[in-house]
Amino acid sequence: MDAFDESYLNVAAEDTDLALRVIERGGRFVYAPRALVHHEVQLGSVGMLTRDQLRWVDVPSLFARHPWARKELLTASVFWKPEHAKALLFLVGCTLGRRRRALAALTWPWLHQRLCDGPVAETVGERIATLPAVLVLDLSETLVMLGGSVRHRTLVL
Repeated sequence: MDAFDESYLNVAAEDTDLALRVIERGGRFVYAPRALVHHEVQLGSVGMLTRDQLRWVDVPSLFARHPWARKELLTASVFWKPEHAKALLFLVGCTLGRRRRALAALTWPWLHQRLCDGPVAETVGERIATLPAVLVLDLSETLVMLGGSVRHRTLVL
């Protein structure tokens, strides 16, 4: 078995692909609590972060190559991140909730995720202030997944 598959054009999913190929060949993983993985993290503007998300466009190819992994790694076998499903519901709730108030409740899962379960800021005030930017990032990442889905002919949002 080869190591990293160099056909991945972006630095994304090649490590997961390697792990899935190991599993497919009967390998197993053992948790190593003292193992460290270092990733370069750069702070930037919302525009810079949005452009950076284009590197995830090949993630759907991972599930085209390893369809069995959808159930294990995706939310509802479709969503790469649970925030993507909740951001889409938020968008529907905002759009249709003006006509039918009950549909406005669709905004709550994403708001709860971003304010309570998976905040990107420490204080409540910062969390509220960053909501528009976080929504842009969640929705743009979902669009990148949609583009990758078309490219690789397998639906991953």
